[in-house]
This record gives sequence, structure tokens and C-alpha cells, in this order.
Amino acid sequence: MKIWTPDRITRAIELLRATPKDRLEDVCAQLSREWGFDVTRTALQFGVWRYGKTTVPRELGLDVAAEAIAAQDAGDTQRQPAMTFEQAERLLDVTEAAAGEGGGSAARFRTSSAAGHEDFSRLTRLAQKYAKRGGLTLEALCDELNLSPKQGRDLAERAIEAGYHVDVHGGVLDFRPASEPTEEVHVDTPHVSLGEEIVIAVASDMHHASKHHESDALKRHVEWAYESGAREFFNPGDTVAGGYRFLKYEITSNGIDAQCEEACRFFEWAGTEINWRMIAGNHCESFDVGIDAGAMIAQKLRANGQTNVHYYGPRAARLRLGPTRIAMHHPGGGLAYALSYKIQKYIDAMPLAERPHFLFTGHTHQKLWIERGGVNGFLCGTFENGDSSFGRMLGGEVQVGGWLIRYQHDEHGNVASVAAEFRKQPHRRMNYIQVPA
Repeated sequence: MKIWTPDRITRAIELLRATPKDRLEDVCAQLSREWGFDVTRTALQFGVWRYGKTTVPRELGLDVAAEAIAAQDAGDTQRQPAMTFEQAERLLDVTEAAAGEGGGSAARFRTSSAAGHEDFSRLTRLAQKYAKRGGLTLEALCDELNLSPKQGRDLAERAIEAGYHVDVHGGVLDFRPASEPTEEVHVDTPHVSLGEEIVIAVASDMHHASKHHESDALKRHVEWAYESGAREFFNPGDTVAGGYRFLKYEITSNGIDAQCEEACRFFEWAGTEINWRMIAGNHCESFDVGIDAGAMIAQKLRANGQTNVHYYGPRAARLRLGPTRIAMHHPGGGLAYALSYKIQKYIDAMPLAERPHFLFTGHTHQKLWIERGGVNGFLCGTFENGDSSFGRMLGGEVQVGGWLIRYQHDEHGNVASVAAEFRKQPHRRMNYIQVPA
């Protein structure tokens, strides 16, 4: 919906000519009342100049957008107006989207697929631009796009709804396009007869090279699951601590090579009888080297002759092990108001024909098992204790441990029975400081 129709432009110019130049806010308020949605000063400036093609005097306060448009139309790259053409256009799009949704003070971004992805791609470029400056903060985002803090947060929420990963760590925003798997990967496994019990295990968010990594707890989990019969282990992301700048005092090894070496030593300890199925999480992708840690770990192990660690790409994967369909996902952002909310929405968005029997979700450091729409969905815990930055952000105790899952297929290939156990491993608790009485 375009708000700057000829009739509205005529009405805006009429009010501008009849109002003293120091009372521009009165014009915005009057138009807001008449049109039923907020008309900001900047949107009015840009709308009249860009869409009205009028010669309203600069004294009326419309010079900022005029400079941007004049520089754009003249192809003058040397001029640096107070507001860029892109910023002016963005602000108009914000206001138009607000009009299309019934108005209100919170301007919202476009939600059509093409325009939405164009908007979010711009945010990804901003995140890359600020990567070497310590990261894109909410303040910097709002300054770049001339948004209020509320509009900036709203944009982040809409990016998540559109399928983009928006991670917030230490006040830094990390926008990444969703990396959904393009096809299901068929995994070679020993033949499993329908009705036979199958045992699998999950070990997520290990965070090797973090000072808060629980190495002993992870090894106890692997030994327990192995003794229980599991030979297929799933790791939905964040195998290493990562390269985020705010983590520089929380890691034991700097750089992707050193951190991957630590992870490789664990996989070597675990031996070759276990098949590891892994994806990359946001920490795996946080190194500015053009490769994520999941890929490097698999490469290093293959170079040493260990081929039982299988890497399926960043953030998401769909696997078929015999009759079993398994999906892994590493989302972004923090926890929702209810622990099950995000995983429920993720399952609901899956086409019915593509829904897996099991969905293993990392990132949250929490444990949960729900069955929804035929999918057994799991939040998979962690092996990083609650003294980490993310653990403290959660505000409660993280769940250190992993899942052991036993299940059977019926004669139709459906998962007829599931027994899942999360064993919480002993670990270092959050430190309390003794205060003198």
C-alpha cells in the first residue's frame, strides 16, 4: 500500500503552505489524525519531494530529503547529505508498511517475500561491515537506518519470523540468512528391521575451548550412551566456543585452528565405533575466515584417517537413517516466553510431507521433549556450564547433559514407541562469592 497518493500529496502540500515553518510537527499530527496512521517528519519530507515532484520551498523544512534526492538524481557521489537516499527510501517503506497494517506508533517493515529479503540482506551487509569494529550493536543499527530502538528490535523479530538467524550476544547483533537444507541426506547404516529397537544419542552445544566447557561431563555422557547401545550420536551445533570478541576472556584457545584441535582431540578420544552427525551453530560460524568450525573439524579428522565424524553444513540438516527421518536445527536468538514456543512454531512451519520423526534443536542450553504434528522435538542441552555469558543471560540453570533415545517403527514405518532419557551430568555450578558477615 502506497500512502503517497496524489490526493494525499496535495493535502500535505496544502497544510505545509498554510503552516509556519517552525510548526512542521503540527502538520504531521494533523495528517496522522486524518489518515489514521503515524506520519513522521522524515517520511513527510521524503514523500513530498520524491513522490510529489513539487517545488515546496526549502524553508518549510524539507531540505534534508531534498539533498539526498538531488544527489541521487544527479549521480553525484561526492556530496554527503545529512540523510542518504537509501535511508530516506527505507524510512518511507517503514511508514508505508505501518499504514498497510492499520497504523500505530510502531512502524513496521515490509513483509512481502521479495521486499523482506531485500531488507534483511541489507542488515546482513551491515553486520559484515561492523564485524571488524566489534560487531553491529542495536544502537549502530538504529543509527544506520535512522530507526528508534523499538523499531530496531521489531526489525530483528521480523527477520527471525522470515527465517533469518538473528543472534544477540553481548549486545552485538549477528544477522545471517537462513541456511535450510536443500535435500535429505541418506545415511548408510546397518539394516534395521521394522519393530526392532533403535538406540541413538544427542550431545549438543559442547563449546570446546570455552573456560566453561564441561569435558568430564561430556565424556561421562558418551560412555553412558555407548554402554546403553548408542552408536549414532547427533550434534546440532556449537561444537567450539567461537570467535566472538566478547568471548575473548572466556576461551582457552584463540583462533579457529586451535579450537578445532581441541574438538578433534575429543573425537579422537571417543574412538571410531561411534558415528557423529553434526551441523554448525552460530559459534562455529563466528570466525572471520570464510569457513566454519564444523567443516574444519571434519577436514582435520579425515586428514588423520578418522572418517566417522560427518558434517552436514551450517544450522540445519535433514537425514534419513534407514526408515528414520531426523532433522537437526540450530536457531538464533534467545529463549521465548515459553520454552516450547520456538520449537513448536518451527514444527508448524514444516510441510506435512517433509516432517521428520525426530527434530534435534541446539543453541538454547535447555532440555525439552514434546511431540507435535507427528514430530518428536527435543531441546538438547549443553556441555557448557552456567557461568558462561550465555548461561548468565538465561538467568537460570542451564541443562548440562544429553539425550539417550530408544524407539521402534511399526509395520507402516511410523515411530510407534519412544523412550527418551536426559541424564543431567554433574558439573561445576555457578560460582557464588562469599561476602563477609
